[in-house]
Amino acid sequence: MIVSIIGSIIATIIIGCAIWGYNHFFSNTQSNPTANSRTHFNPRDLKLLKWLQKRKEDKLKKTYNHLKESTVFFSYRFSEAFPGCRDINEINKPSEALNHLDVLLKEPLTAEYNGRGASPIWWWRGHNNLHIRSYKRVKKIFSQNDEFIINNIQHFKMKRVVAFGHPSYQRRFVYVEVAGMEPTGLYPDAQKYEEYGEYGLLKKKYVTREEYDDGAVIIKGKPIDITQKVKLRSRVLKKYNFLVAANGSPINNSQADQIIQSKLDDILEGKIGFDDLKEYVFSLPQKH
Repeated sequence: MIVSIIGSIIATIIIGCAIWGYNHFFSNTQSNPTANSRTHFNPRDLKLLKWLQKRKEDKLKKTYNHLKESTVFFSYRFSEAFPGCRDINEINKPSEALNHLDVLLKEPLTAEYNGRGASPIWWWRGHNNLHIRSYKRVKKIFSQNDEFIINNIQHFKMKRVVAFGHPSYQRRFVYVEVAGMEPTGLYPDAQKYEEYGEYGLLKKKYVTREEYDDGAVIIKGKPIDITQKVKLRSRVLKKYNFLVAANGSPINNSQADQIIQSKLDDILEGKIGFDDLKEYVFSLPQKH
């Protein structure tokens, strides 16, 4: 008896809600048939959407304005990542070096607003210069956490980081050195003939760069489409180094590219120390 009464009450509530919903929708449609036939929103919904859109645009504008002054932005990040550094600060423990890089390259690293983009932090090595739009530390549970990925492609194994402080906020920069990684096994003699290798990562399976480009791979004798599943990766197979600085840094100087690359090579070979790199970089003309 009690169960049937409760069931009747629940049924009545459900029917009432359905009738109210129908009447509510019907009244809104009748009040503005043209707008609702196209958008299914009443004027209050449209007003809310416009407010949310403006709020989003204001946030993007604020982020863009914060990032577009690259040397100022990089100086703030440098101070956060290497507090108190006024000369040369060398961190040789890989996991500790990555702790500093986590702060230097934390989000946001890029912003777009009104058709304009801002990517204030770049990495530099000779003519191989590129903005850093993303950074991710590779998470590991049962092994040393010393790997990171830049721009969702370049996979590195950290060796050390060296920060170069300067009284002028525009001249600060960071040296990053990485260890050579094991070849993927996709290419014979890769370690002997290649400085780096590009490949596709399909979950935990490696695929060749050619298979990545074609968007398919043979699995158990069948061609399988991998276009929406595979990620492009590259890794250096020998020790490697590069500089990280603001886009507006004096390092952004095409006439200095070859000399900086030569000095970075000499550091890897133990021919010069960081004082030589510091002296040259700090002597470059300031950009205006």
